[in-house]
Amino acid sequence: MKYIYHNRNFVLFISGILISACNGGSDGDSPGNPPDIPKIEKHYVQVIDGYLQNASVCVDRNRSLECDDGEYLAGFTDNVGLIEIAPSDRQFGLIAKVIEGTSKDGDDINVVRHSYTMAAPAGEKIINPFTTLAVVNKTTIDEVAANLDLPSNVIKSDYASSRAMGATAQIVAAMARSITDDYQEKLVDTGSKSKVYFPNSKLIKTKHKSCKISTG
Repeated sequence: MKYIYHNRNFVLFISGILISACNGGSDGDSPGNPPDIPKIEKHYVQVIDGYLQNASVCVDRNRSLECDDGEYLAGFTDNVGLIEIAPSDRQFGLIAKVIEGTSKDGDDINVVRHSYTMAAPAGEKIINPFTTLAVVNKTTIDEVAANLDLPSNVIKSDYASSRAMGATAQIVAAMARSITDDYQEKLVDTGSKSKVYFPNSKLIKTKHKSCKISTG
């Protein structure tokens, strides 16, 4: 009986420890109530003619219209042209390098055959032929849209994904493609430096006046 008594005391002792442990773990640090973890919002920029994959993007912090050392974002654009950017870099203009034999346009099954650059003003989330016109002509994207008789909200959007939604986006995408194809030879090749060059928007409007569309 003495043996049983000591074992019973041992069981009571262990039970007391378990109860104490359960009661002690009932605060906010228990597995059932994990502490709040702040959400980190990610920011992206998108490079579009069609979706441009494996393009590099730099932040033009010194406003030179060139990609200088230390200005490149990490990695390359993904299959829909997206690349992550720090929120602090949204205050600067952006330059995208489309690389011959490496970058791929979503409108083509092959890699691009000519290197060229595009740009966007500070604060924009999209880099495309129209934003490039705004940078080179030192004007706004709204003015580029007005010169080309295009709706501003569409040329600043992901028109590559919305083409199936209506004729306006389809025509905007076709004009973007035409601009790049027609003037690719005039775009500066992307070597160690990427100087942005694009034709004047009035010249484009004259050449593509048949693409005039309604904003309605």
